[in-house]
Amino acid sequence: MVNMCMATIDPPYLPSLGRLVTFASQVAAAITEKMLEDTGVTRAQWVMLTALLREDSLTVNELARYLRVTDPAASRLIDRMQSKGLVARTPDPDDRRVVRVALTPAGESKRPLLGLFEDVNQTLMADLSLQERETLLGLLERVVATGEAALTEAVQTPAPGPPKYP
Repeated sequence: MVNMCMATIDPPYLPSLGRLVTFASQVAAAITEKMLEDTGVTRAQWVMLTALLREDSLTVNELARYLRVTDPAASRLIDRMQSKGLVARTPDPDDRRVVRVALTPAGESKRPLLGLFEDVNQTLMADLSLQERETLLGLLERVVATGEAALTEAVQTPAPGPPKYP
């Protein structure tokens, strides 16, 4: 893995939240993948499992929103998980046009993976106090909410005039 420490780069990085969040995400993903190596589950499948292990079943659309992907992308992931015997699709009892996804016994056997995020968080935030961890997670949640609101407004109200960054 490349050392991404600011002190090793010339010129130094700009103080960009996007860069720091991207680097943190890359490191978190690599740690998660390392911890999942012998489980037979990919990181994307693990994320879906974390949703299904907390609900009896979810629709494809609900899973797509949870993973922040399109419905077709979620459906392809469900296909791969179904081929591994981890999930099953069933028609929704209230609306047969809707497909629900639930864990099979093999998927349920992955329940110990539900707590993996705690191990990843512990690894990433080992140098932070409990209060600092709570503060960091709360601030990141606020940043995401603020960014989503800004995106929603930008879609609804395009900026007047020429582009700021042509």
